[in-house]
Amino acid sequence: MLVSHFRSCSISFLAIILLALSVVVIFPFTWTDGSVRIDHYAYSSQAALLATQGVFYPPDPKLQNDFGLKDHPLLFRWMVAGVYKIFGISEYTSKVLSSIMGCSLILMIFAFGTYFFSKWMGFLSGLFLLISPRFMIYSSLCLLDIPLIFFTTAAIFLGIWAAHRHYKLFYLSGTCIGLALLTKGPFGLLPFAVIGFYVLLYNRQSLKSSHFWTGMCLMPFLLICTYTLIVSSYDPNTSFFSFWRTKGSGPYNDGPLFYLNVLLKRYMYLLPFAAISFYFYKKQSATQKSILITSVVWCAAVLLPLSIAESKKQGYYLFPLNPALALMCGIACDYLLKESLKKIFGYGSLVVSLGLAFIFSCTPFTLFKSKVLRDQSHFKQYADLKWTVQKIISQSPPPFYYERGMRYVLNFHFSKEYKDGKFQDITDDLLTTMKQSSDPQFLLINKQSFHGDLAKLFIVHEMRDLMIVSNKAYEKNIGVGF
Repeated sequence: MLVSHFRSCSISFLAIILLALSVVVIFPFTWTDGSVRIDHYAYSSQAALLATQGVFYPPDPKLQNDFGLKDHPLLFRWMVAGVYKIFGISEYTSKVLSSIMGCSLILMIFAFGTYFFSKWMGFLSGLFLLISPRFMIYSSLCLLDIPLIFFTTAAIFLGIWAAHRHYKLFYLSGTCIGLALLTKGPFGLLPFAVIGFYVLLYNRQSLKSSHFWTGMCLMPFLLICTYTLIVSSYDPNTSFFSFWRTKGSGPYNDGPLFYLNVLLKRYMYLLPFAAISFYFYKKQSATQKSILITSVVWCAAVLLPLSIAESKKQGYYLFPLNPALALMCGIACDYLLKESLKKIFGYGSLVVSLGLAFIFSCTPFTLFKSKVLRDQSHFKQYADLKWTVQKIISQSPPPFYYERGMRYVLNFHFSKEYKDGKFQDITDDLLTTMKQSSDPQFLLINKQSFHGDLAKLFIVHEMRDLMIVSNKAYEKNIGVGF
């Protein structure tokens, strides 16, 4: 039975290969300390704050502002906080939800492609999504982008399925739209445009089932009302629209062609395959043609609003179009490749999965981390300082001072101590106060950005970018010894 699945490359066999490959290239990053982006620590620290405080939304305006809690709706931070409550706060638990969603997205696009096209189109689309720009690294960080495209892609796929006389799926599609809105605000509106276009193009008859469409629109409204009810119970002046942001911080001078340039540069290796898919347009069924055209509209629905919006330009904002491009690339390769070559891709992916799993399982953990995370991250140094900081705050009365801009990372690593007030922002006269004080005081600084006079202060622990200084003597890089 197993041999027949292997030889025929059955649907279940291909699904297992995709899942195995996704796991071995995504999950190893979740075990590493440090991140390549401060945003990871912003969101994981916000979740740590909510978990430690034991609230859905802190009523203290200072905490709200200090941690930027109103930048985006809090749904995903609530989910991560729930993981923290069960498994504790760590680098791994902060990332595991994104990793699970990333792997699930691969299987989702495989299932969609298999249902409407073929098993090989689904398999190849899953591979293209996995190697699409930033997908692997974002799937292993605590960011909002993977949850956003998980919910928006699920909403679009369910909406397309619903248009094929499975009308009750419109309710589930609307629920996913609501979850996307509660994850990253306006970005969650994307499925309305894509689903609406597909229905008008392929199955206008479904428009007669108005109660299903009403239900799809009603579900996001109910979720938004529930969200507002929760956050307003902590702060009566707060609602869902307190988190609604259509403008980012400047500058806005990149021009309307910024995202088109990003598309042509970062996605260049995918665009030729996407274009080739239209060469086989006449060979496709009416449903397949509609999905192909809708995929183009999907890309346009991401690209155009971002290009005309008066907001900060960030290349990764194009991330929600990755699944659409992966579908088009999968269609092209499904027609281009012979069956024997497709099997080579399937078996090759299995060999890669097993090889990577073997390498990772047989590699010492310290070496394993350096293999996966080639460059030591700036933020990893905070984890390496953790023992020293822990010893200081356990032996010395609070507070432990830190340079501005370190709040997110310190709260993530020391959320309980941060809640208890053992950490405090640096003040303008702190260095003078430290030099005059007879009590031991400590300050964590970034050597690249700090310009204060450190004369007469002692180095407690020094790393490439970070340094702890004190007004008392110490045993360098070992710990504190007064």
